[in-house]
Amino acid sequence: MQLSLKLFATMALAALSACTAPQPKLTLQPLSVKDLNFAVDAFSDLCLRTLPNFDGFHTKVETGGLETIKLKGATYYHHPENSRLILRADDKEGYDICGIGFVGTNDIPAVSQKFLHEALRRTGGQPKRRLTNTDFHLAYHLRNGSVFAYAIEPKAGHLMHVFAITEPVPNI
Repeated sequence: MQLSLKLFATMALAALSACTAPQPKLTLQPLSVKDLNFAVDAFSDLCLRTLPNFDGFHTKVETGGLETIKLKGATYYHHPENSRLILRADDKEGYDICGIGFVGTNDIPAVSQKFLHEALRRTGGQPKRRLTNTDFHLAYHLRNGSVFAYAIEPKAGHLMHVFAITEPVPNI
C-alpha cells in the first residue's frame, strides 16, 4: 500500500513542481469560473477519457494542437485555448499517470468538487474509499481502480492546483 501511494505522491509532486516553475506563457492570474470549467473539460477529455492507460492522450495532444514544452527532461503541454493550463501524461516505474495544473481561485472546495465530480462521473460513481495519511489535499481510490489526487501549493499570493489520476492499480 505505501509503495504505490509513495510512488504516486512522488510523481504528482514532481508534476506540481514543474507546473510551478516559471514559464513564459504561465501567468499568475487565477483562472476565471469559465476557465475553470474549461480546465475540468480538458482534464476530462485528455486524462479521464483516455483511461485505463492514457493511450489516447498523445493523439488528443497532437490533434488538439497543444504546445509542447520540455523542462528538465520531461514533456508538458500548454493548452492552445488557455496557455495557463499545463497538462502531462507520464509513465514512471510502470505506473501511468495524467494530470493538470493551473493557478486558480482560493476557493478550494469549489475547485476540488468540480474535478472530483467529473472524475467520479467518468470512472463509475462513488469511490471505493478516501485515502488518508497522504500529502494530498484529497485522494481517492476510485471505483475503476484509479487513484485520483488533488494537491495545492501557495504561489505568489494565489494557489497552484494540481489534479492527477493514475491508471487502475491493484488494491492499495
